[in-house]
Amino acid sequence: KVSAIKLNTSKQAKAAAAFVMFPDQTITTVDSCIVQLDYLDGRLLISSLTRSFLCDTEREKFWRIGSKDRDGEYGACFFPGRCSAGQQPLIYCARPGSRMWEVNFDGEVISTHQFKKLLSSPPLPVITLRSDPQYDHTVGSSQSLSFPRLLHVSEHCVLTWTERGIYVFLPQNVQVLLWSEV
Repeated sequence: KVSAIKLNTSKQAKAAAAFVMFPDQTITTVDSCIVQLDYLDGRLLISSLTRSFLCDTEREKFWRIGSKDRDGEYGACFFPGRCSAGQQPLIYCARPGSRMWEVNFDGEVISTHQFKKLLSSPPLPVITLRSDPQYDHTVGSSQSLSFPRLLHVSEHCVLTWTERGIYVFLPQNVQVLLWSEV
């Protein structure tokens, strides 16, 4: 069950919020556990274990993103990097096999980006004051990863992490900026 509470962000509203209970409103019920939520410009992005959804909270409209289900923890995030150029934001939804869907602000899949072969490059070493970095120049095998959370971290970058490492992507260019083992 996904519920929402609309709050005013003024100082008076924040003070009142400490004393008043606000009613919540159920927006939708999804078929499996929620993996990640994101919100931008009146749109709520919901990523569950089986699929991603987009909800226009002001018009109370609800879309399923893409037609193919998945099984597992795959994140999704808004990518507002293009807003400065007057274009609508994008959405990135993680898919099985080190892939991401690029989705428009209306919930339509524009393209699928494949990162599996790009992740065969060796990880960048973690640099500390205690030891010199050891960089492995050998190319490894392709990595088929699940991206359990996706975070927009700068104008061009999306970050994700697993038990094995931290990964930074330039999704619009279909590039791996870096990855490092943890």
